[in-house]
Amino acid sequence: MHFQIGGHPAFLVPGCEEGKPLKGRIQVDNEGELRGLKSYIDGSHEMTEVTVPSDKGIINFDDDFFANDSVKLHDCQTHHASLLNPDGTKAVTLHYDCPVIAFWSPWQKQAPFVCLEPWFGVGDPRGYKGEFKDKPLMNHLLPGGAFVGEYVITIGDESTDKP
Repeated sequence: MHFQIGGHPAFLVPGCEEGKPLKGRIQVDNEGELRGLKSYIDGSHEMTEVTVPSDKGIINFDDDFFANDSVKLHDCQTHHASLLNPDGTKAVTLHYDCPVIAFWSPWQKQAPFVCLEPWFGVGDPRGYKGEFKDKPLMNHLLPGGAFVGEYVITIGDESTDKP
């Protein structure tokens, strides 16, 4: 069996109100250079790498951050992504062990949420004409085999003693 699977959990951005400009921060567990896949507003992407702006694992985002649809970090560069409160504490953390984490919010809609999406695969690269089984990041399962994947969502900041 050839398959790809992923989640689409969405979270209210702390301090953001509906109809107001989107602004927030995501912290990942990689303080080095982050590499993403080149994306387009139509939801497609290329397997070409682009640098995702970050400062020691902190990704500042606003509406323009999503002008080319989702931002996809690939190659298992991270295993935790936290949406931060305005004071820098963690509002929500997604723990995952998958090859891609995507961040998405609808561009120019002034939506007050962001999605932290763990993916075991990606959509078709722009202009892809090959077979489904040959797509990049495809998962393959032999007869009788099993696949187990998971992600865990922690609400609040587990690194503090606050109630």
